[in-house]
Amino acid sequence: MRRKAMKKGRKKKEKKFYDNYEGKNRRKSRRAHFAAPSHLRYKLMSATLAKDLRAKYGKRSVPIRKGDEVKVMRGNRKGQKGKVTTVYRKKWAIYIEKQEQQKANGQSYNIPFVASNLMVTKLHPGAKSRLKHM
Repeated sequence: MRRKAMKKGRKKKEKKFYDNYEGKNRRKSRRAHFAAPSHLRYKLMSATLAKDLRAKYGKRSVPIRKGDEVKVMRGNRKGQKGKVTTVYRKKWAIYIEKQEQQKANGQSYNIPFVASNLMVTKLHPGAKSRLKHM
C-alpha cells in the first residue's frame, strides 16, 4: 500500500502529535496538551464568563488576555478579584495584579493562576474582535 502511494506521487500529510489532542488515549492527549504550540495554547487557556457576559455575548468561555478583570473561583484565594497583568503561555500561568506572596527574605512575587480556575467578570475594551473569532 505504501509503495503504491509513493509511486503515484501522493504524499501523506505528516500529522503532528498535538493534532491528536482530542483522542481517547490518555498519554497521547496529555502529551499533546502540554506540548501544544503557543497559537493553540491561546485557545486552551480559556476561562468561563460571568453570567451577565454569557447572556450578552452568547459564549460560555473566552481566552484570557491582559487587561481582563477576573475572579478566582478555586484555591486559597477563592473570591478575590483583579486585573490580568500577564498571560504566560509557556508556563500555563496567568498573573493578576495585587495577588502576591512574600518570600522568607521579604521579597514579594506574583502568584501564578491556572485559566480554568478563573472567571472573567469584565472584558478588555478591545475584546470585540476576540469574540468574533470564536
